[in-house]
Amino acid sequence: MNQLTQPHYAPTLFLPSLVSDDFIVVANVTREEAEAYVGFFDKMVSEKRKLKSNPSAVIGSFNDINGKLDLVALLDDESLPDLVESLSVSSLSGQRGRRAVFLDIENDDIGVGTTVIYNANWATQGVGDPTLLGTVLDAVEAAHEAA
Repeated sequence: MNQLTQPHYAPTLFLPSLVSDDFIVVANVTREEAEAYVGFFDKMVSEKRKLKSNPSAVIGSFNDINGKLDLVALLDDESLPDLVESLSVSSLSGQRGRRAVFLDIENDDIGVGTTVIYNANWATQGVGDPTLLGTVLDAVEAAHEAA
């Protein structure tokens, strides 16, 4: 996806659009600003979508992958769009759809939104995803194989 590119290592938030399959990209954003944007996004989703119940809902705007990897050393500019694309789509059974991604490579900080949008009518909030670290490791492996 061309739209999922970002300035070299700039902290960037990718929010799914509520009216198209595109993402709204906010570059040079702090973690706190990203959480505020995602909070506003979550509120809009709850007003505009029917929400599927989620008995195992997690609290917070993001599922976090912080300080687990040295992302600057492991990823390059060419691999970042693939990583963002992989993280922006939930493949969890019963919770497949688009979600926000915050990426701050220099601070080894990845946040993946807990709100998943299925289609024009449905979404789920509070989605935890235990597969995220594996998704990041798969992207790192793919980047190294391509090099």
